[in-house]
Amino acid sequence: MKRGLRIYCGALALALLLSGCAQSVPQQEQETEPVLAASAIEQEPAEPEYRLHAAYMSAPKGFFGPDQPLRRAEAAQLVCNLAALSPKNLPESGYADVSPDVWYYGAVCAAAAYFEVPEQVSEPEAEATGKPDEANTEDPNAPQEELEPAYFRPQDATLAYELQGALTRALDLPDTALPAGMTDMTVLSRADAAVLVNRLLGRTPDQDALDTLCYDLLLDMPRTDTRYAEVIEAVFPHEYLEDTKEQWNLQTLAASPMRAGAHTKDGRGFVVDESGCVVRKNGIFTSGGWTYLSDSDTGCIFADGALHRTDGHVVLCLRGGQLLQDGAQGEYLFDKNGYYTTGSEELDALLDEAIAACTTQDMTPEQMLRACYDYVRSYKYLGRNAAFGSDVKTPPYEKLVEFAQKILTTGKGDCYNFAASFCLLARRLGFEAACIIGECGYVWNWRPIAHGWVEITQDGQTLLYDPQIENYNIRAGISNDDYGAYAVRYETAHARYLKH
Repeated sequence: MKRGLRIYCGALALALLLSGCAQSVPQQEQETEPVLAASAIEQEPAEPEYRLHAAYMSAPKGFFGPDQPLRRAEAAQLVCNLAALSPKNLPESGYADVSPDVWYYGAVCAAAAYFEVPEQVSEPEAEATGKPDEANTEDPNAPQEELEPAYFRPQDATLAYELQGALTRALDLPDTALPAGMTDMTVLSRADAAVLVNRLLGRTPDQDALDTLCYDLLLDMPRTDTRYAEVIEAVFPHEYLEDTKEQWNLQTLAASPMRAGAHTKDGRGFVVDESGCVVRKNGIFTSGGWTYLSDSDTGCIFADGALHRTDGHVVLCLRGGQLLQDGAQGEYLFDKNGYYTTGSEELDALLDEAIAACTTQDMTPEQMLRACYDYVRSYKYLGRNAAFGSDVKTPPYEKLVEFAQKILTTGKGDCYNFAASFCLLARRLGFEAACIIGECGYVWNWRPIAHGWVEITQDGQTLLYDPQIENYNIRAGISNDDYGAYAVRYETAHARYLKH
């Protein structure tokens, strides 16, 4: 009985053991599967190693000046940028035309040596020429020969060979052929300088990457310019992969869309639309609710606070770039379109008729002004308006309009009418003109009498114009070639003009 119980217990234990082994097999397979799966996964490629190209030229606020000459002062700064030359703790420049007060002084001190090839004489050559002995026999008391002052010519345009030679020496570069179309004596513009430097350094911009950008990176250089990508390479830092050509990481291109609206500098500017693109139109155009005047297809707008004539109209371009619309500046009135008006539709029509009668479209503004002057000079002198008091420097505007309208309608008047009509014609042509009240002494009476004439200011110079005096000369048989009063200075005028 006991023996049978032992056999039964042994059989049961064996059965349990076998069943446990059978259950452990799947568990073992589950443990090994992740190991096998991990070994079968392909390794992820390593992150590409980007290199950095630093900027070596600048475009402040988007203005690069691509066609401006690269000055030698700028070329010195460019060499310093690329060769990492420090402009600090340097000896004086030694150049008579480079003052310590100018911005490029340190750059010239650091880089000037690379713009010149110093004459070096080896010791054997020096011994052969006997220069050391001659130096020892010189009389120390002999008067020293004065050296001619050295000049760097910082404002001169840089020639291709100068920039190439300076960079080659400063960076120890191999000799490289100039870009196509350049010779040693090519006067470098800033954009051409970028092309030359890129060739010397082996930098090739990623045109494909730039083509993916939907906005402009420069204001004064359209993307259609063949040098655009070369300038971007020079102006904007960027990471790149080195292959047969650069492959840019656009995320690192330090450029973002410019704000919409007008961007101005030195009386000129450009307009950027909501997409970040420069608006490049010719003539009057509207963008973002504002109206502007562009002088050419480059899209450059006027922002000089001056009058401009376009398509037969005169407009005032404010310093912000916009046209003055539905407003006035002094006696100059402008309608909702931004066109100059006298405020009288009838007078505007008379002025336009007079301009059409004596000018042609192929005339220059100065030729048109002269034609209008001669046209007014041909009126008849008749009658005399009441003289103004000594406190009146210019006729009240309503009188100016009245005087001009009368002589344009009747063809006759006195000096005030002559002056008023020519003044408003000049304004209609886009000139800054003023009707002046004062006294004048001439051959009719050397003692000054009440008189009116016109002043026009151009390029900071104010000249006087007196069509009525020339009208008198014609009637009196006096030569206007010898005694004219068109665009003359007060000190050289043949009459004595005394302004109130």
